Amino acid sequence: MNQTVTTSEVEVVGLSPQSVLTVQRESSPQDLGSHLADVLPRVYQYILAQGQQPSGRPFMRYLEMTDKFLIDAGMAVIKPLDGQDDIKPGELPGGVALTTLFTGEVHLVGTAWEAIFAFAREEGLEKRAAGWDEYVNDPASVSPKQVQTRLYLPV
Repeated sequence: MNQTVTTSEVEVVGLSPQSVLTVQRESSPQDLGSHLADVLPRVYQYILAQGQQPSGRPFMRYLEMTDKFLIDAGMAVIKPLDGQDDIKPGELPGGVALTTLFTGEVHLVGTAWEAIFAFAREEGLEKRAAGWDEYVNDPASVSPKQVQTRLYLPV
């Protein structure tokens, strides 16, 4: 089957640090979707219960990638909040980062990560923190080929 995906050009951007609430999970690559389906609505509801709205899109940060992934999944908040149970406060780093917009089926997002890592190698840039996917649109509201994911890699 022929898969159509697009990756925009890799850009260098400056980011401000963002306060976040996340849940950390260990997952196989094929189970990431089910973990996100569990975690993201819970984090969203917790933020609302604290009288805030999320200040950014849902994201998943890759802390470790071996045969299992260690991830943080969550949302940015306007001001730092205390967590509860497995929902923990944290921060997405500020500073210089590489970014690209991926459009296509989410299980193919690795092609966009390959483009970011290739750009970093070509420019002599080193990763300084874990990268993350930010979910631009809701996969439940668009076709799988129209899902958009913005990737960030602090360098």
